[in-house]
Amino acid sequence: MSYQRGKVVRNCAIVLAILVFSICAYAEQQTSIQTYHLFYGKVLDTPDGAKITAKVEAKNFSTVTKNGQYGYDPEFRIVGLENSVVNFYVDSANVINATLQLEGMSRLDLSIKPPKQDVKVSRPPAIVQPPQVSRPVPKQITLPRQESESSSLWLVLLSAGLLILIGVMMVLYLKKRRVKTVDVESTAYVKNMLKLGYSREQIVEYFGQHGWSKESVEEIFKHL
Repeated sequence: MSYQRGKVVRNCAIVLAILVFSICAYAEQQTSIQTYHLFYGKVLDTPDGAKITAKVEAKNFSTVTKNGQYGYDPEFRIVGLENSVVNFYVDSANVINATLQLEGMSRLDLSIKPPKQDVKVSRPPAIVQPPQVSRPVPKQITLPRQESESSSLWLVLLSAGLLILIGVMMVLYLKKRRVKTVDVESTAYVKNMLKLGYSREQIVEYFGQHGWSKESVEEIFKHL
């Protein structure tokens, strides 16, 4: 009986693989992925209270300077399509452009005055193309395009069948409880947030907004 059951599950796994590839191929044509990018840094030659505006895809995101800085409190989060061009303005002056990266976090100093070309600095105050920051985040934001009701129903049914098959396989074969391991990249991400001045409570709250449990985040702190 157990052999027959195992054979059935293996056949289900083959069907599952076919469904996964079908869903991926269909979703690739029907979805558009948006992301967010956190920007922060100094604002040079500008008094406190100056308005910082980021324009991307006909959308505006604004904040104000505080203690010669922006993006620390509150966060300056830009949402849009990956690799979109972000135009930064200090009050009404366009000072720099940047590229929106997938769930990135970048320091981008702003200045109305252009940097002096005869002064060598390791980090120029204005970064034309900020380096890509590949940092783990708890959850990817995927915003599907509007689809017809029939297409949406088809995806829901396939997803439900996928979940049922996965549940059957787990019940039959998983007898030992999985032990959660702390992801190395997540640990490095938490360390970086601590260096940026985020408190432990702010980090727990930030990860919680993206689907992480408090216990999982506390487990990361134990491995710092």
